[in-house]
Amino acid sequence: MISTLFLKAQSRTNLSNSVSIEVLGLGRYGSVGYQRLIVGDSSMQYYFRTGIGVMRFINFENKFNPDIAIPTMFEAVFGEKKHHYEISGGQVYTSYSRCSTELGAEKRDNEFNLAIGAAYRYGAGENWVYRIAVYDILDDFEVLRPWGGLSARHRFGK
Repeated sequence: MISTLFLKAQSRTNLSNSVSIEVLGLGRYGSVGYQRLIVGDSSMQYYFRTGIGVMRFINFENKFNPDIAIPTMFEAVFGEKKHHYEISGGQVYTSYSRCSTELGAEKRDNEFNLAIGAAYRYGAGENWVYRIAVYDILDDFEVLRPWGGLSARHRFGK
């Protein structure tokens, strides 16, 4: 059954990859990303998405030491023609520096954060998709943060 869906997706379009730029979103203040169609047909598609966002380039000591976020998500997209809806879930790895009073110096914290989201997508022509999304991010599995994002994606070949 999965191979049948995959063949339908491949026959429907050759544009199974996309690159994106997102304002706000899971990269926190902005990110670039890559998305790959896993399987789908004309009304339902499943995607894998990853990217990288930088929250801050300079640490509290005015040294180059970027704080990063790396989202890894699975998306289910449904709809017809130009209008699509998306639900997504996955994790966001964040790595950031902070001043540690215990050490008296900088300390880097690394966290995995659960993320779920919903989005509306508008397909403008064959190659471009515009998207508005809302997310709930469970920071370090402790603090729930609502978040949003706007993105533009360019789709391309197999």
